[in-house]
Amino acid sequence: MKTKCAKQPLVSVIVPVYKVEAYLQTCVDSILEQPYENIEIILVDDGSPDRCPMICEEYAQKDPRIRVIHQENRGLPAARNTGLRAASGEWIICVDSDDLWKSDLLESVMEVASDAVDLIAFGYMPYPEGQPLPQPSPLRTGTYRTGKRELLNALQLGVLDEYHRAVPYYSGACWIELVRRDFLEENHLYFDESLKQCEDMIWNLNLLERAHSVGLLDKDLYYYRLRPDSMCHIHDKRLPGYLDTVDQRVVEFGQREKKGADFWAAYDIWLMKTYVRLLDKCYFNPANPDGPIQAWHAWRKMIDDCPTLRHLSKAPLKEFWNNRKRYVPLFFFRFRVPLYLMTRLTYGKLQRHDQGYADKARRRAE
Repeated sequence: MKTKCAKQPLVSVIVPVYKVEAYLQTCVDSILEQPYENIEIILVDDGSPDRCPMICEEYAQKDPRIRVIHQENRGLPAARNTGLRAASGEWIICVDSDDLWKSDLLESVMEVASDAVDLIAFGYMPYPEGQPLPQPSPLRTGTYRTGKRELLNALQLGVLDEYHRAVPYYSGACWIELVRRDFLEENHLYFDESLKQCEDMIWNLNLLERAHSVGLLDKDLYYYRLRPDSMCHIHDKRLPGYLDTVDQRVVEFGQREKKGADFWAAYDIWLMKTYVRLLDKCYFNPANPDGPIQAWHAWRKMIDDCPTLRHLSKAPLKEFWNNRKRYVPLFFFRFRVPLYLMTRLTYGKLQRHDQGYADKARRRAE
């Protein structure tokens, strides 16, 4: 049953599009099938070289609620910013064009939307490509609560370190949030177009810093597709440079906002885990033409060249003991264990943890 759009707030749905020909129709169809009808869908073609521009235009001809913007390839943050600037809705939500929505996403979120909050976050369901769509977690009760500065600070820590998460599903991804447009415009909250990785994280740190209140809907509404060929999983030798830029942005943010010890402790953990993952994604990736010895020296040079990593590599033993629950990454940076076996074990531990949500989703679907 469709929700009548009369007197309902307009929602702008921003969909950046690039090389997703196999997934785009499923994504857009899941938006069009929402019972909540008062929406505008902004498809931002970021210079996609496949059939995506044509598919976007075909959808615009079928439904007047769809607008298409074509631009030269400038990257995901720039495509989202184009959508943000073109949006006219009272509320804004982003969607990755290889993902899809549960049929009642907008209806559920808009039922609790009000001027009392600046943003509303909700749960998501990761699922491996080729697997059936998972069922929502039975642990999600559908309850809704709001909070102000204390909760916003807790969410900020959770963006950096999952052990600090006040809400299990709040990872800092922009596609699990509905945000008031006037709040974004008043605070000039746009994505950093210089970033090639972790642009969501930096955007959300600033978003949560400027927000006065947040709403949390304990309900799984978004399907996050796990693709082996996505930007998050491919080998790219430029990754260390990208992450150096992310490090600079977080340090600038923390110093500007005068963040306390809890923030920096959470960031240390994020940084350690991220750079340890680089061992497998970049340095010891099978696609890397360098040998293991060259790769190991390159990784150590990266540590020496990054000021924050130099700090971690000289962490006192007291800090090592206080963080013993996360000892594997800290051990790596504190003692620089020159063992390839330890490298594999470290990344394997992190990889198994990351796959936890996907494994649970797969079991629910079986």
